[in-house]
Amino acid sequence: TTGRVVSVLLEDDTGTIRLSLWDDDVDRALELSDSSVVVVENGYTRFGYGAVDLNVGRSGRVHFDPDDLDMELPEIKMKITRIVDLKENQKNITIEGQLLDDPVQRDLETIRGPATVTNFRIDDGTGSARVSLWRDLAEVAMELSAGAYIRLEYINVREPFDGLIQVSNGGFTKL
Repeated sequence: TTGRVVSVLLEDDTGTIRLSLWDDDVDRALELSDSSVVVVENGYTRFGYGAVDLNVGRSGRVHFDPDDLDMELPEIKMKITRIVDLKENQKNITIEGQLLDDPVQRDLETIRGPATVTNFRIDDGTGSARVSLWRDLAEVAMELSAGAYIRLEYINVREPFDGLIQVSNGGFTKL
């Protein structure tokens, strides 16, 4: 089959980047775990989806968990960003804090069709942010209540609304 694509979020000690894999690499990528090592040879970058993406291309190769890797791998520590330090358009950052109120869910009609969104506010002691979680994460968030302490990994920062910075889930967000 041709035309299949999957996106994988890669992370090292310098940050994150989205890797797009096509066709035969799709099935292999679906077997990756959070601790998998991915090596890209002769890849290239391009600007897409508001950020720089990494691609393998026809002359490139991708290796998953290679046995003969002769390099020291960096120790990746989860970097928690303080809410006071959030900047509009940051991508794939991690925040944590306490829910200030019970989540509220709404069904909306969007450009992509009907969608469910759950909103609440979170505070980490340095500031507050408005959180919007869409689709599957909207349902998970409804199990939370005010006072719960949560971590949002790989979330995207949006423009402020009513004086509060907003964060919203992307394709890689974990709650």
